[in-house]
Order: sequence, then C-alpha cells, then structure tokens
Amino acid sequence: MRHLSSTIDTTALYHGQRLTQALSSIHAKPITYVHAPMGYGKTVAVRAYLEKKKARPLWVSVLTQDQDAFWLDFCNVLRRSLPEKSAVLDDLREMGHPSDPARMDLARGMIARLDFPSETVLVFDDVHLLPEPAVQQLYRLCLLLVRQGGFPHIVFISRHAPGQGLAEPLLKGLAAEVGPDFFILTREEIRAYFKLCGTAPDDLELEKLHGATGGWISALYLYLLHYTQTGRLAAPTALPALLKSQVFDRLRRETRDLLLALAPLESFTASQAKLFCEDAEAALADALRRHAFINYDPVTGRYVPHALFRDFLLKQFGALPAKRQQDACLRNAEWLIRHDEVRKAVRLLGTVKNSAEALELLNTVVDRLPVMEGNGLLRTLFNSFEPSLMDQYPGVMFRYAMAALSARDVQTFSDLLGRLDRHCASLPDDDAAANAWRGEMELLLALSKYNDILGMSVHHKRAAEFFRQSETRTSRLFGQDPWTLGSPSVLYMFHRESGALEETLARMRECMPHYTRLTGMHGAGAEDAMLAEARFHAGEFESAAVAGHRALATAREHGQLGIEVCARFVLARVLMQQGEYDRSIDQLRVMRERVTEAKAFSLLQTVDLCAGLLHAAIHRPEGIPGWLLTGGEEKLYAFAGGCSYLALGGALLLGREYAELAGRFSLLLQKGLFSKNLLFTIHANLFISAGNAGLGLWAKAGSALLAALDLALPDKIYMPFVTNSVFLPHMKSLKDDDSYGSGVRRILRLSASFEKNRNGVIARFFPGDRQPLTPREHELVRLAMTGMPYREIAGALGLAPNSVKRYFAALFKKLGVNGREQLKHYFAEQKGNGF
Repeated sequence: MRHLSSTIDTTALYHGQRLTQALSSIHAKPITYVHAPMGYGKTVAVRAYLEKKKARPLWVSVLTQDQDAFWLDFCNVLRRSLPEKSAVLDDLREMGHPSDPARMDLARGMIARLDFPSETVLVFDDVHLLPEPAVQQLYRLCLLLVRQGGFPHIVFISRHAPGQGLAEPLLKGLAAEVGPDFFILTREEIRAYFKLCGTAPDDLELEKLHGATGGWISALYLYLLHYTQTGRLAAPTALPALLKSQVFDRLRRETRDLLLALAPLESFTASQAKLFCEDAEAALADALRRHAFINYDPVTGRYVPHALFRDFLLKQFGALPAKRQQDACLRNAEWLIRHDEVRKAVRLLGTVKNSAEALELLNTVVDRLPVMEGNGLLRTLFNSFEPSLMDQYPGVMFRYAMAALSARDVQTFSDLLGRLDRHCASLPDDDAAANAWRGEMELLLALSKYNDILGMSVHHKRAAEFFRQSETRTSRLFGQDPWTLGSPSVLYMFHRESGALEETLARMRECMPHYTRLTGMHGAGAEDAMLAEARFHAGEFESAAVAGHRALATAREHGQLGIEVCARFVLARVLMQQGEYDRSIDQLRVMRERVTEAKAFSLLQTVDLCAGLLHAAIHRPEGIPGWLLTGGEEKLYAFAGGCSYLALGGALLLGREYAELAGRFSLLLQKGLFSKNLLFTIHANLFISAGNAGLGLWAKAGSALLAALDLALPDKIYMPFVTNSVFLPHMKSLKDDDSYGSGVRRILRLSASFEKNRNGVIARFFPGDRQPLTPREHELVRLAMTGMPYREIAGALGLAPNSVKRYFAALFKKLGVNGREQLKHYFAEQKGNGF
C-alpha cells in the first residue's frame, strides 16, 4: 500500500454518504431502528452522526438480559440528565420494569411529566440483549410516548431486524429502518476509508481486503492495525486472534490486568476501577487513547466495552485461575452493595460458586434482599450454594425460605424449614440472640400452616415468648412485604371450611393481635377486612361497608397497604352492587395512587385483579386487564394465585366460551391446587355449572350447581351466584326445594336488585354500548336460534311459558324485528357486533 502521510491514523472514523443519508432519518422520523450484525459499527456511526448534528443524546446501553437491570440503567441516565426531575425519576426507578399493562401506563404517565430539551435524542443501544417480551414492551412504551407528542426522537440499535412490534409503525412511516446494507463498505468506500487513515491500497490489495472482510468495518480496522505493526496486510485471521494481537496485547500491562478484573461487569466507573488499580484513570485513558473498543459516556460516567471486545475479555477472564476469578467477582459485588446496587451484586454473586465470602456479603444485606419482586434471581443464587455452607448463615436461609414461599416453591420451603429448625435446636437455651432466632423460626413455621388460623396462632404465641426472652421484642425479618402477598381478599386467603365461617371470623379477631404485635403491626386491619367481605357475600351491604371502613382506617393508620387494597376492594364491590359505578371505580383510582405513592409496585397487579373482578361482575369484559385472560397465575404471588382464575372464568363466561370454561375449571378442581381456598372451589363449581348449562348439558350443570350451593349456603356466600345468576337459569327450579329453597330464594331476590342496578349502570355510564342484549336475552336468543319451541325454552330456563313469550315480545320490540325469522336475519347481518 502507498502511504499518503508519514503516519497512519488508525483512529480515523469513516462514514460514507450512503450511511450518513440513511441516518438523517433520526431527525426526520420519531423512531429510527438501526440494525446490523455485531461489529458493523452501528454504535460508533450513530454517536458520530449525533455529535456532528450537535444533538444531545441520552444513551441507554442494554448490557444484559436482565430487564430490571436495564430499567435501572435507563432511569439512572434520565436522572443524571434531568436532575430537576429526580423525584419523578426515583419513583420510575422504584416501580421497576413495566412488564404488565398497569406498570406500562404508570411509566408512560411519569415519563410524560419530564421536560426534554428540544435537541435531545434518546438512544437504546443493543436492545437485542433483552428477552423478546421485554423488547416488545419497550417498543410499546416508546410508541405510546411519541404518539402523545412532545417526546424526543428515539433510536433503537440492535443486531436483529425489527420485530412485529414495529411492523405497523414502519409501514405507516412513523419509524425508519437503517439496515446492514448501509454499514457494509463497498470497494470504493474501503478505498475512501483507508485514504482517510493515510494510506492507499492498490486494486489488488483492495480486492483482497474486500474478499477477506466482506466490507466489515471492524475487521478492516483490525487489518489496518496489523498493517501499521508489520508493514503488510494480514492473511485472513480469526477475529479473536486479531483482537488479541492488535488490541489487547498492545495495551499496557496495568490496563490489561484492570480490564480482566472488570470483565464480569457489563459497564463500570472509574471508582470501581480503583478497586484493582491505584492509577485507574491513566490505565483507562490508555485504553481510550488506543481505541481499544471501549466507550466512555460522560453523562453516566461509565465505561462500556464493545460487545466484541467484552466477549473476548470474558473468555480471557475464564482462563484465569479460579481464585483470581472469584476474588474479582467478590470485590466487584462488595462495591455494588456499598453503592446500593444490590440486585446487580446478587446477579454477580451467582457466578461465585459455593463461596463463604459470597454468603458473608449477602448476610450484610439480608433485610434488603428481594422476596416478592425478583425472587427468581434470588432463588437461583441461593441454589448455587451447598446446603452445609448456607446452614452457617440462618438470616440468608430465612430470606431464601420466604422467597421460595412467595414463588409457591413448596418443596424448597419445606426443606429450608427443616434445616432452620435444626439450626435453632443447636443453639444454647438461655441465650438472648438464640431466642430471637427461635422467634423468627416460629413465625416462619406459622406460614407452613397457612390459612389454618389456630395452627398459625400457636406458633405466633410461641414466637412472642421467645422474643420476650431475647433482647428484642419484635421480628427483624418479617413485616417488610405486604401481609396479603398480593391477594385482593382476606376471605379468599383464610376461608377454608364450609359451615365454619363465623367461627373463622372469631378466630381471626382473637389470633391476629398476637402476630401484629410481633411484626410492627404487619397485617393490621385484616380481621375487619375479612368480616366486611363475609357480610358483603351475605348481602348485608351496610354491615359490609361499616367493617370495610374500619379495616381501611386501621390499615392506613399502620401503613398496611395490602390490607388497604382489600378494604377498598370490598367497598368498591358494595358500591358496584348498589349501581354506583363511578364511586366504585374511584376506589380503584385511589388504590393505584396509594400503591404508586408508597412505591409498593408489586401490588399494581393486585389492583388490576380488583378491576378485572369488578368488571366481570357487571358483565363488562373490556374492563378485565388482558393479562388476566390467560390465567395470569404466574404473575401473582403465593396467596393470590387462584384469584386470577376467577377473573378469567368471568371473561370466559361473558364470552360464552362454555366448553373452555367447563373444561378448564374441572381440571383445576381435579388438580386441587387451591383446595384450601373455599371461595375458589365455590366459583369453580359455578363456572362448571354455567359452562355445562350453556352447552345444554343440564344434568352436569345441575350437579355442579348443587356442589357450589352445598359449600356456599351454610356460610351465606350468596354473591358469586348473584352476579352470575343469568347464566344459571336452572337455579330457579330449586327455589321451592326443601334443602336449598331458602338460600336460593335469597339469591334470587339479591339478583333481581343487582340486575336492576347493573342495567342502570349500563344505561347511565355506557349509553353508546353496541351490545343491546342482556345476558338473559342472549340466552333466549341462543336457544331460539336452534329452533327450540317456547315451551322447551321455558323448561330449559326454569321459566313459565307465558314468561318466555313476554321476554320474546320485549326482545322483538327492542331489536325492531317481527318474529323468529327476522331475528335470524338480524343476527346474520350483525355478526361481529359481539353476539
């Protein structure tokens, strides 16, 4: 090659006219999606373009598959760029990754309150590292923000082509795509690049370079480095070998050692680097000066190795002696803990196998380890330690047990109970600290007796005695998470035996104070919340409201947000039953505000669950959050799992998915997953009955209905039947039955009142509703469309024949049709209107 200057400048950046013109879409479109394989210079090109245009980039690099770590980094970038909005951004960070619609809407509202300078461009780099659902959620959030206006231009940088979430915006011109073809240098662009660096390949050398690299800029750069060292073009060589010879080996020894020690981190600060090198600034300056595939972000103060170079460093790190690897991970994790980055430290400690030092570190933050949020990460970490080693750290084992319970990992929870029990038994009898551990153990044992109130209370009383004998009188490990663990109903949690509800309420009132005194009033108000729900289900709405307000006042006094949600939910149900839709929905609004204000974001899904159950009761399926329509159990915690199925059952019933309704709930009953939750069993039998009735399987429908009534009537649990009575026409045949008549007549009276109020809600708040039929009218039409005579319809629905004729006369008038034939034509033309 012919030199055009005395020295070759390997730091020169080349971006051809094709690429520069393509990147101009960044300011022409709200969203630009840049994608090409690793090492094609995407990040460098976008940075250079924005610098040339004097833009103000907010650069968010995705560094791992951990969507929560990404969200934390995103919030930190915004906070450093907009310090005057730190309060909002602290809440955004605390909320966590918006992985469900409730958090998505909350995040959109928070970000909309930020004021970005007009030259701002928001860049999300390496989004391909996120799991696909998280990528789609990020797209959805950004599209919501740009569509509402006043938001910066957005750039996504990825190795992958845009997914389905951006297909429509690309088609409609809301987004632009800059693909790999713009980054692959042609022969003439290679000539221009080398000329910019100070050398000119001849045609033969140009052909060789193009053939060896395919126009890949990273490979061309490494070939240029090799040329400056040897005076000749290298033969095609594996990329790791070129990275080693032309980048890593040419760094100072101090810089190489430092980069290896920091290799486990996706990014790092100068402060972290000083853990391993006294003159860290000089070592890092050496890496930047030599263009060693490391970027420095002045906004965040973090150094970020290029993905190519980090892969190389990790392989080099993996070849180090095990002791050196472990020491580096432990020192990095300790720094992260000191700087309140516990989640990142937990993830890093997961790479340190069976280390007492790792457990020592965890033991210092045992009170800050996640239980409800992020328990999967925590359980994976704990599982990496040998049981004999973890046995030496009871605090960590307690946290492990609570995380396992919240995730419904019964086997692990039981195993840990045994190990902790043996630990407590080995402690001296008259030692204060030992008795404190025994008190914690009794509280944990109480959870193993979940929803057996007397059984739990035995352990609570024992715990009180142990704490009395210790230097402390309250628990250190219990009371941080919501007492309900995400359930919207205390009655759902603790009502387990038919015919024993009043006794259970009395036990709850007697036993709860033993627990609340030990845990800083954790769960205060639960007994009144449960009483309010019991009275609501009995149709005693005034009594329910009084108890609900008592529960609400107690919960607010003692900061028990989980109980507050339960109390507001039962008050909302009372209001909805009375036709006060606006006031009922207002309770949901206040719930969401309180959860957000308290930063108890794990309860957002509980609020969604309340919304779903309320709207299912008034037959408004559009008000049921979408994630509940798939079951949603995996998104909820131990004590709330089955509740999601109640919303799903309501949605299936309203959608007239009778076969799926009967099939799914009969399987759930067979599995016995929620057999200790009597409300679930009652609802499941109701859904099975309604599903079979919809299919015309009357014998099966009747059998399931009797099973539900047998469980519910002894405790006056009427409301599940009331809100679904239009789907249970066969229930009327029992109104004069010797065994069931009294309860069924009470249900029918409540149902008549509820149906009247429900129709009032529809007329008042949904006047433009396109669904003109009530559920009863739907059922009449469905039977009529089969050609069934009026008399048979009357028998199927438990009505008098004259009543059926009157129903149809009113229905024909409502729809403006005259007789069954016109009715058939009407619905043939109205397909798609919801029938």
